[in-house]
Amino acid sequence: MLDRLNCPLNLVINLEVPEQVILSRILERYVHVPSGRIYNLSYNPPKNPGLDDITNEPLVHRPDDNADSLKTRLQKYHSATMPLLEYYDKKGVLKVFSGDSSDIIYPQIRSMLTDIFN
Repeated sequence: MLDRLNCPLNLVINLEVPEQVILSRILERYVHVPSGRIYNLSYNPPKNPGLDDITNEPLVHRPDDNADSLKTRLQKYHSATMPLLEYYDKKGVLKVFSGDSSDIIYPQIRSMLTDIFN
């Protein structure tokens, strides 16, 4: 589609995060359903346990946020993305960043983008 619009894709970013980190994040994730605000017990906990910071309404732990569901989600994700990653790697536009937190990955991406666009 981008080719038809004469808008070539010149950069694809893939983030590699260890599965144990992803599992930890979903097991500790709680959501305020009406607003979509997301909390994490380890790095972004609510001020009052189990309650939204703004409304004081209860937070919900999604029933599909568990190890079995994650395994299924990751299998689907890898099946869907592997051919795309191989395709864009062959085109020379794939950049892969690995890490277990945004504190590690973000500076790498920012540095790469700064080099490209400056």
